[in-house]
Amino acid sequence: RLTRPLADILYHKTKGSPFFIKQLMIDLYKRRLLYPSLTHRRWVWESDNIRDMEIPDSVASFIMNSFHCLPPDVLSALSVLSCFGASVSISLIETLEAEIHTPLMAPFD
Repeated sequence: RLTRPLADILYHKTKGSPFFIKQLMIDLYKRRLLYPSLTHRRWVWESDNIRDMEIPDSVASFIMNSFHCLPPDVLSALSVLSCFGASVSISLIETLEAEIHTPLMAPFD
């Protein structure tokens, strides 16, 4: 099939982890190594560039590396909010913003 070369590269780089594949494909799209082509009426990709990409061995390392691309205010807000677990109520965020005089939600807009 047409997508077999891309599938083989992704499988090799991610060891078949579905979450890792998803994150890698998002990254490829952001880097314009995977993109829709109106001329071809399908997705196209840069096989050689994708194959040559250096990526971490684990999805956790891959995600940690992607944090470095975030703006400083977003990293700061994530750092504060991460202290409260996987989810935080809006009322807690509003209380925190008032107490520390720092916008926590605005960086995500």
